[in-house]
Amino acid sequence: MRRSDIDELEFLLDDDPAEAVRLARKIVAEIPADADAWGWLAEAHLAARDHEECLKATAEYVRRDPDWVPIYAMRCDVFAALGRFDAAAVEVEVGRAIDSGSPALLRSEAGLLSLKGEFDAADALYARAAQEDPEVPAPPRFDRQAVKAAVDRILREVVTKGLRLKAVIKEVPESGNARKVMTRELELADAKTLVVYVRNIEASMAAGDEIADFEEFFTDLLAELVDAN
Repeated sequence: MRRSDIDELEFLLDDDPAEAVRLARKIVAEIPADADAWGWLAEAHLAARDHEECLKATAEYVRRDPDWVPIYAMRCDVFAALGRFDAAAVEVEVGRAIDSGSPALLRSEAGLLSLKGEFDAADALYARAAQEDPEVPAPPRFDRQAVKAAVDRILREVVTKGLRLKAVIKEVPESGNARKVMTRELELADAKTLVVYVRNIEASMAAGDEIADFEEFFTDLLAELVDAN
């Protein structure tokens, strides 16, 4: 692949996922034997939230390069986001047979375990992945009582703006019920109930962050949610 194409794709993945898909498809048509081209197409579909097309592209990648473990980590993430936990676990097993210490695979398995409610096991894998790759530390974990107190305080403050919400604190969305199950951070269950998915918020924060940083991050998320509704 040309360096210029890679640079453009990296930009488009964040700026315009639909255009990233179009460009990646064009590149795949030009060099269909190139596994990396299919990998970029998978990334583009994932950025565009098209999970099924992402899975198809990753399958094409595996056909061309079956030994690259991060592709199995990606497939695990996508299957987990779709609530297909058994399929996600198969991807973990295949990747583990190639490299059981892959940080990407460890993090993906940790995400899968989180969605299954196995939080202690998930955190152990996050810690192991951080040991293998210190540049990607484990996500922070905040005291849940402190989280609830912070959220309630912020919601009391926004009452003055006409917004009356009661917070429900959950670790992660229930499997298969919420779009973007692995990344959804806040959700309006009804006109008066705000569901806060703490682990998904923590996943977006830095390892050294403290509860004050959580408060600031939550306030920004809440403002975005209110503007969108």
